[in-house]
Parts: sequence; structure tokens; C-alpha cells
Amino acid sequence: MKNAVLTAMVRRIILFLIAVQVISILFLSLNNEIYTWDETSYIINGIQLSKENLNPVLEKYIAFERHPLLSWIIAGAINIGLPVWSYNLISFFSLILLLLLTYRIGKEFFNKDVGLIAAFLLTTIPTVIILSAKVLTDIPSTFLFSFSFYLYYNGLKKPMNFLWGGLVGGLSVIMKDMNLLLIPILLVFLIIFWKKINKKYFLISAFVALVAMLPYFIDNYLRWGNPLYRIITHINMVNAGIGYQSLSILDYPVAWIIFLPFLVGLPIFLLFVKYVYKRKSLWHINSRLNFLLIWFFTPLFIFVLKQKISPRLIGIFLIPILVMGSNQLLMQKRWKFWLIMCLVMNGLFISSFIIYNQITLKPAHDELFAFIQEIVPEDKVVYTNASPPSILAWYSNRIFDFELNPDINNAVKYYLFDKTYEKYTQRTSLNSEHYNLLFENNRYTLYEKIY
Repeated sequence: MKNAVLTAMVRRIILFLIAVQVISILFLSLNNEIYTWDETSYIINGIQLSKENLNPVLEKYIAFERHPLLSWIIAGAINIGLPVWSYNLISFFSLILLLLLTYRIGKEFFNKDVGLIAAFLLTTIPTVIILSAKVLTDIPSTFLFSFSFYLYYNGLKKPMNFLWGGLVGGLSVIMKDMNLLLIPILLVFLIIFWKKINKKYFLISAFVALVAMLPYFIDNYLRWGNPLYRIITHINMVNAGIGYQSLSILDYPVAWIIFLPFLVGLPIFLLFVKYVYKRKSLWHINSRLNFLLIWFFTPLFIFVLKQKISPRLIGIFLIPILVMGSNQLLMQKRWKFWLIMCLVMNGLFISSFIIYNQITLKPAHDELFAFIQEIVPEDKVVYTNASPPSILAWYSNRIFDFELNPDINNAVKYYLFDKTYEKYTQRTSLNSEHYNLLFENNRYTLYEKIY
């Protein structure tokens, strides 16, 4: 069955909706005020590395073991005179590049309508929206990973692109070391396309990637005496199950098979599966299909073996799912129905409002910060169950420490109880009889311990 051909009017409508989505994500980025633990680390690291003076209260939260490239970009932006808040837009601009890359691959592999639908659906996935509004490595690393692998595919015709792919791939690992997945993916790519690959340029590309990573190795060595320190540390964290927070059921790697379809959008995933299945006879002869299948199945196989599921890791799968799924969508007789279902499942327009409510400061925050600045002495530490404590320090100009068992910690004098955080974790051990109540609103309770 041939693909449906979008009319000029439909294309204009989709372009308009893409613009609306992009503007809403820009709005979210500019209003991102409640940073996650990782965000505060990247920002604080970046400010510390720049010419800007870091608030001494925040020095406690410097964490250079984090992926360095994002912090280097933040420091560079500050040093060339961009306002400090400009780091809020790094993920947003990365999304724009990822959107253009998605469109290009869809257009090149199929046609411009497939590229347009795929790019549009990318901007509607709730996880993509929130990650694009946050100061995190996920969207920038997704773009760098995707662009690198795409350059390797183009290297089949123009071997020089292997070298560019190696350069971008090296940078992608500095942005997020999870992108070391490029190594097994490229090994599978090498095996499948062995006869078409210029071995000389492919081998040199590995050297180019190592050269691109030299600043990373040098920084690791100067800080810890081991050029691979960050990579080894993060691998150990994955093996120990430390890192991304999740519900207990998501700690099992096999959960990827169950939840990935819902994270990217069930309708488009079903269309992707249908497309792959209906072309099973072409798997061994269609180079474009082989490329996209390698892109999807190699990391999925690795994740199912070891990596517990996290929405922040879905970026690696996005382009093959969206491109093949969009092509199948346009092959459906009721393609408009399927498109509407994709948008409904992704909560078009609704998800942005929900996300806005989660990332902006509320009166409850302002009340707390003002009270702490007035009551708590500057030399005292406030312990808390809130995550991350660094964001509280950011706005209140007091040092905060994370603590879930204040009753048995003799260092605790002030304890801040975050009710919203506790609602999801139920882990804090606190007997209110041991404390005086200093402050309370609908989000926080501040206690002073009785000795």
C-alpha cells in the first residue's frame, strides 16, 4: 500500500502545531525554576568553572564526577557574557537540532511527509518535552548520539563521514557516558555492512573519537589520577543499581519490553512494530531498514540484560521508532485516526501545562525560603528529606543536607520535611514528639529538634 500524500493545507497545519509545541517548550525552558539533583550539579559545576563567583553556600554541592561537557558549555556561555540563565536553553536548542535530524532522516529514508510527521510526534512526547525544558544531558546526548550514528551510515557512500561520526561520537560520550553504547552498535553495524564499509576510514574514526575525548581523559586524570574515572564510576553505579530513581517494578531490566511502548507513545510504537514485522523478508537486503533495526535492537538487547528502565534513557530509541512508525502511519487507510490517537496518547497541549506546574516555584516555596532566611542562622545546617537539598540551598542561602533518619542523627538541629516528596517515597523516619514546630504550609514543615 502506498503512503498517503499530505495536502499542502495539512502540512501547514502540522508545521503550525510543531511551532506551537516548540514555543511551549521554549516557555517551559525559560520558566524552569525547580532543578533536579543532576541539574543543580551541572549548573553549580559550570558556574564554578567559569569566571563567575559561586555562592560559598553552594560549594558543598560541587560534583565534578558528573558528565563534564554540559558543565563546560555552561561555563563557556557564562565566560562569553551570556546571562547566567542561558543554560536553561541548552536542552531546548538541542531539541531543535534533534527535530531537524529526525525530519532529515525521515525525508531521506522515506519522504518529506514521513519526516514531518516524525518530527511533529517528537515534540509531543511528554518525556521529551520535560527533558527539553531541563538542564540535563539527555536531549543534547540524544542528538549527538543520533547524529554520530547517522554520519556513520552516510559513511557507507562518503567514507569521510566516518571521521565526522567519530568526532561527534566522542563528544557524545563526554556529554553522557551511556553513549558508549555506540561501541557495540557500531560493531554490529560493521558486521552487517562489512562489504560496504571502507575499513581504513572506519578504523581511523575510532582514533578521531579518542582524540575528541582527550579533554575528558585529561580532566579525569588531573582530578582523580585515572583517565577513565567517570566511566568506571558510572558503570559501577549501574551494576549496583544506583542512579535513576524508579518504582520497584522498573528495577527489572526486562521492564523495558513492557514500558518502552508507553514511554514513546503506544500507537506509534504499535505502528513501528507493524512496519518491522511486515518487512521481515527485507531485513537482510534493505540497507536503510538494517541500519534502523541495528539502531533500535542493539541497545534494547543490552538494556534488557542489565539496565533498569528510566524515561530519561528513551532518547536512544526515538528516531528509529518515530521514522518507521510514521511511515507505517501514512500507509494506514485511517491514517488521520492513527495520528489523532498518537496525539491523544501523548496528551497534546495538556502535558505542557502539567509540566509547567511541576517545574515552577509556588508561593509555598517563597514562604519557606523567606522564613528560613529570617530564622535559621547562616552557620547552621538544615537537614531535609527533600530532593535535591542543593535547590533549597540555592534559593534560601543556607546549607542543606539530605537525611531520612533525623531522629538518630545527633547533628540535626533543624529538619525540613517535604510533604510532597514523602507522599511518593514513605521513607522518612521522624517522630514529631522530638521536635518543635517552627513553620508549616501545604508543602513543607520545618522542625527544631528538642535535646
